[in-house]
Amino acid sequence: MEIKVLSEDIPGIKGIDADISAWEQGYFIRYTKDNMRIESPLEIAIPKSPLSTSYIQKSAKSDNFFLALVDKKEEIPTLRKKPKQIEIIIDSSLNLVHKDFRKEFAFMDTLFKDIENCQVSLKRLDIDMHDEGTYEVKDGKWKALKQVLMTMQYDGAKDLSKLKTSSTADEVWFFSNGINTFSDSISVQENMISINSSVGANHNTLKYISQKYINLRQEILEDAFKKYKDSSDIRIDKKSKRISDIFIKDVGDAYLVLGRIDKEKGFVTFSKASQHYRVNIDNPKASTLIARVWAKEKIDALSLRYKNNKAQINHLAKKYTIVTKDMSLIVLDRIEDYVRYEIVPPTKALQEQYNALLTKEKKHKKSQKEQAIQEAISLLKEQKYWYKKDFIALWKENKRERKENKSMTEEDEAVGGDILPAPVMEASMSVAPMAEKMKSAKKTSIRMPQEASKTIKLKEWKSDAPYLKKIESVKKNQHLATYHLLQAKYINSIPFYLDMSQFFYTQGNKTQALLILSNILELDFENTEYMRAFAFKLLELDFHTLAVRFFEKIEILRPFEAQASRDLALSYEGIKAYQKALDTHYAILTKQWDGRFIGSKIVTINELNHLISTQKLDLSNIDKRLIYDMPVGMRIVINWSTDNSDMDLWVIDPNDEKTYYAHRESKIGGKISNDMTRGYGPEEFMIRKALRGTYQIKVKYFASSAQNIMGETVIRAEIFTDYASKKEKKEEIVFRVKEAKEVIDIGEIVY
Repeated sequence: MEIKVLSEDIPGIKGIDADISAWEQGYFIRYTKDNMRIESPLEIAIPKSPLSTSYIQKSAKSDNFFLALVDKKEEIPTLRKKPKQIEIIIDSSLNLVHKDFRKEFAFMDTLFKDIENCQVSLKRLDIDMHDEGTYEVKDGKWKALKQVLMTMQYDGAKDLSKLKTSSTADEVWFFSNGINTFSDSISVQENMISINSSVGANHNTLKYISQKYINLRQEILEDAFKKYKDSSDIRIDKKSKRISDIFIKDVGDAYLVLGRIDKEKGFVTFSKASQHYRVNIDNPKASTLIARVWAKEKIDALSLRYKNNKAQINHLAKKYTIVTKDMSLIVLDRIEDYVRYEIVPPTKALQEQYNALLTKEKKHKKSQKEQAIQEAISLLKEQKYWYKKDFIALWKENKRERKENKSMTEEDEAVGGDILPAPVMEASMSVAPMAEKMKSAKKTSIRMPQEASKTIKLKEWKSDAPYLKKIESVKKNQHLATYHLLQAKYINSIPFYLDMSQFFYTQGNKTQALLILSNILELDFENTEYMRAFAFKLLELDFHTLAVRFFEKIEILRPFEAQASRDLALSYEGIKAYQKALDTHYAILTKQWDGRFIGSKIVTINELNHLISTQKLDLSNIDKRLIYDMPVGMRIVINWSTDNSDMDLWVIDPNDEKTYYAHRESKIGGKISNDMTRGYGPEEFMIRKALRGTYQIKVKYFASSAQNIMGETVIRAEIFTDYASKKEKKEEIVFRVKEAKEVIDIGEIVY
């Protein structure tokens, strides 16, 4: 047998010799070549075997699968009527800047020459729909429309939920890759043809939302035009009651018919264009391959609504060992592997072992949950000890003793006594010059704040990037044009989009700010660090409801990271979905996490009890041993966007004592949480009763072991006074750090 590579885009390759071995009713092909770069789809032509009536794969429960190949007859297609009113919708999201413009324009040129005369309504889709005017096409000429398309800006993400076609258009052409970066919602559009010319595309979405899908990336213009003109579809006319779940696929010069069949006999009739076909299942040949082929077609059909059908898709993928976007290649060497992925083994003997081990595994998971709760209870017990300790009384007592000792020393000196050596300072305490110490002593009072004002003063953080200086130097009516000029240079820079969104937001253009910020989603569709940086900025710009959507995505993509669940819980709290927030926090406490996330549990305990103290909630599912009311005078917490990074929170109190990872408890009761060196945080400072004076807040970028493609780390800091009480006040700041050892002064709390 000979196989040939049909792609003309691979220079020097006209045909290849391959090792081809017969395998059951198919062939196994092995081909190896070194230093070969493939930049277009590789097509392989294999001579067709003589058609057999049908094949069948039997199962023990009479739920069999059949396959039949039917030769195509000479079909006379039903040609599409020439439209008079056309609506063209251009997906102008950032990722589409890499599409094949040349091929799209050539395809439109072919269509307009055939249509000759029509009126075109042009629209553009990003995170909203935009009207771009109406254009006349005469005698196939579309120069004015083409000029607009050639100069169109591709910027921001896209929201397919905003896609709405005109009811007055005879046809709608939607040019898109179908990747819905901004929302999960899609709907079928009547009379719409989806056209894609991008390498990366969501073909299933484009097939689902449109009446016809044309993939210009894989089809030559001639075939694409034929597909456009042909308005006839495959239609199942009649079938036996024993047959179900039928799939009919055009495979070139034949139709492939697949389905389920009860027993071994039945028929299917279908039609395409002017021809009618009949498939008889009678005395079929045996095969062991059909179930997987059928399952692949079934999964493809379900994938048109992937999110809605995810559970069924995963079930089929496991049962028939098919790779999907959620199911990678799984090695099943041991029975433990089957249990881990909950895949039922093929033999009865293995199934008995599987069921026994699965029962044991479920008991183990229940035990792990109980152990996780016990860990949380122990952490709360430690915190209760800190919370009940009267640090201020001890501090006053120590201060009196120091004062008395100083008076005694001065008296000894006056009478010529021995000079006592100076006390040794603790290594972990900040040592200020004497003048500063005296100044600090003056501003510190032993009086408690009581009803005194408590003010949070955050410093304005501003990027020093050169592009900001450029856009700030031009007039307001030139801002957008200047942004687009700069975007060409910084097109893949996340800091650029963060800064530009902030700039337009401060200029009062909230819509443009959101569009610019959404570019981050287009740079890498499922990069959770990018998504987290985007969501942090959404919170800063008051897009709280939208932020929830992306924190939910992050948790789905990173279910093994405690911080993903914590971010989601806090975002629920931001939109006042307090019960969801509580349940999500509690789920964190009932799960055992990788060691690098363990230190975050005490922070979650505090946030869970904060909700319970301030909101009326259903606590029936919460272990009562984890509930404890703990209002505090001050709380500061930070978390960040990049994994395996070490950010350190510093708080310097009115005594010039610094509380941080190496000095975790101050003399007046300030407490810092665990040093989080290998995750995303959080780190938390709390003090139950604070002295009057100024508390400085700083963050140090200590180190990172992560490959930070973004180049910078986004940090979010939340600052509270009277936390978990009716007088609670909160401020937050989002800022970025670049280099290790960098220290950012983010503000202060003045009591």
